[in-house]
Amino acid sequence: MSSVNLHRRPHEHNQQLFPRSWRENIKLVNTERIKIENKEYHTDFTIVNAVRRDTGKYTLRAENCNGFDEETVELTVLSKPSAPKGPLEVTDVHAEGCKVKWEKPEDDGGSPVKEYELEKMDLATGKWVRVGRVAGDKKPLELEVTGLEPGHQYKFRVTAVNDEGDSEPLETERAILAKNPYDKPGKPEGPLEVSDVHADHVKLSWNKPKHTGGLPLSAYVVEKMDTLTGKWVPAGTVDPDTTEATVTGLEAGHTYQFRVKALNEEGESEPLDTDHGILAKNPYDVPAPPGLPDIVDWDEKSAKLKWEPPIRDNGAPITGYIIEVMDRDRGEFVKVCFFFIDIFFLFWLRKFSFNLT
Repeated sequence: MSSVNLHRRPHEHNQQLFPRSWRENIKLVNTERIKIENKEYHTDFTIVNAVRRDTGKYTLRAENCNGFDEETVELTVLSKPSAPKGPLEVTDVHAEGCKVKWEKPEDDGGSPVKEYELEKMDLATGKWVRVGRVAGDKKPLELEVTGLEPGHQYKFRVTAVNDEGDSEPLETERAILAKNPYDKPGKPEGPLEVSDVHADHVKLSWNKPKHTGGLPLSAYVVEKMDTLTGKWVPAGTVDPDTTEATVTGLEAGHTYQFRVKALNEEGESEPLDTDHGILAKNPYDVPAPPGLPDIVDWDEKSAKLKWEPPIRDNGAPITGYIIEVMDRDRGEFVKVCFFFIDIFFLFWLRKFSFNLT
């Protein structure tokens, strides 16, 4: 409770005094909180449960027919400060920290602000944790925050502190995400096409990612996996302006899967994968066997053969035929001729049987 008392001595002519009260030229009257009581030889002016807004200059005036007298007093009601002035700005956000800035309170509560206390709340826990303190006279009023958990969302609040206690907090309007201002790139756009498949190499092609994370791409990373091992291994890197690569070092007859990732300073993107295994084999194969040879003419020294071509060349044109004959004495076939396409050929006929490949 705050009170101001105005005392007066008895007047020699015992003339009645009429006390009046003002606050900054506004006349005051009795209320539940303001009490003006005239007692013998003095007047009591009382403010019950004074609060900060009661601070100001008060004038008490006593009048009678001979004149007046008055007294002005300045009343200061001390209290906690008002909340720091907002908004509470969060800048320079990265994966593990940020900077928080605010302004001093509009009312220091009549006592200098000694310090500010900053707190953070991880939305995953819902608990406020002290970050640090800042001296009340520091300029500008800001604090570097460290120790954030990458990928978590945070809110912040700051309170002003004087000798009377802590102010109400000033809180951020929305949570911030602890992340670097740049991201990893998006994965390359598909499909991941495989072409020019051979027994020892293949060619891959893809499209650029839709976004690069705000940073230029530095390369594409290509990997391969032999399905027998199930392990991804590096297969090379290519320039970011190139969207194709030749993967070498394959083992013939093995099945492989391939993937490609985009790379920038923040790291690698999610991979773009082939949607099925690729068998490492040449695009052609040995032809199917030709038809059985027929002997269409012969004599004691020679024979004329005729046969049908293979029903499949398996990807490559037939370039020739190999004629083998069976040496009956030795019991094995002997290669006697290779020639380009000419399905008629004459042999000396001795003690041989024929084999055609």
